[in-house]
Parts: sequence; C-alpha cells; structure tokens
Amino acid sequence: MRHESKRQRVEPQQIFKVEHAKGAIIHMRSGLAWLTETDGTDDHFLGAEQTYRIRKQGLVLIESADRKRIEFEMQPPPHAFSCRLIRRAARGVSPVQRLKARWKALGSEKPVK
Repeated sequence: MRHESKRQRVEPQQIFKVEHAKGAIIHMRSGLAWLTETDGTDDHFLGAEQTYRIRKQGLVLIESADRKRIEFEMQPPPHAFSCRLIRRAARGVSPVQRLKARWKALGSEKPVK
C-alpha cells in the first residue's frame, strides 16, 4: 500500500504542528529543521535528504533551526486498520478468518468465503 506524501513549507519563526501521527515519515527536502515530540527526551535536527519516523502519538513540533525556510515531505502513517490486520496476520490469524468469525457471530446466513 502506497501513501501519498504531502509537501510542507515552514517559514522562519513559524512552527509546524502535527498530532496523532505515530509512524509518519518526515523527509527533509531543504533547510535545517529542529523537531521535538511530546514526552520525548531528545530533540532531533534534520538536514536536507534526511528522514525521521515519528515515534510517539502526541504532539510533534517542527521549525527551522537556522532561521531559513525549510521544506519537507510528510508521508502519513499507515491506516490503523491496516496495521491491525498486519499484526493479526503476523500472529497467525488471517483477516479472512476474523471476518468469517464476525459474520458468524452476527448470525449471518451467508459467511464470507
């Protein structure tokens, strides 16, 4: 599954804020960015062509570290439903098996094959 990246520009002395983006990928295109996450103990500096994956679900702040405009692309995190299916498949329960069980629990006469 491919997710579309969204290009962002942040001018000097502006702050880009994003929430609930755990798993999103930030790929710097130009400039030097300072990035910090809620409850994070480390700040991160990203230069051109560097990439960072957001680790926490809270607030993330991104701003210029050198008072110049920064440009980056942000690839959204995978859809939560897709993540659950992937985790279940890794545990040995296929999505089809779970769907069949749900249909059966709902009393459907025609379960999904």
